[in-house]
Amino acid sequence: MNLTRSTGYRIQIDALVYKLYGLTDEEIGMGGDSGRSSGPVRKGPPMDFKVMFSSFGLILLAELGDKTQIMALTLAAKTGKPVPVFAGSFLALGLLTLAAVLLGGLASEYIPQGLISRVAGVAFVVVGVLVFFKVL
Repeated sequence: MNLTRSTGYRIQIDALVYKLYGLTDEEIGMGGDSGRSSGPVRKGPPMDFKVMFSSFGLILLAELGDKTQIMALTLAAKTGKPVPVFAGSFLALGLLTLAAVLLGGLASEYIPQGLISRVAGVAFVVVGVLVFFKVL
């Protein structure tokens, strides 16, 4: 294994962990004017773990047994190659989730949350009715 590559990955992982816990380069002694620090100072994590676990649980329950899982199961059974099916499904769902989160974050800056909830609810019902009548 290339030592430079593994060290680079370790630095990236460390930087991600520092960001999750709200530490800056100056606070961990890796920046600033003198390069010295009194040690890590925790401001509090910018990551709201309550929101993260709530979204994890809600999405896990909402997606349990949905058509995406059935399609992935069918494709894995048909091809006999579960790893590529998992990788493709993971990438597709990750990309769609990223787009939804970015769009939701942008929309929340300009549109009241109540209106967003009502529009999403109506859209959900409309899609359900269209699926029920086999239009979609």
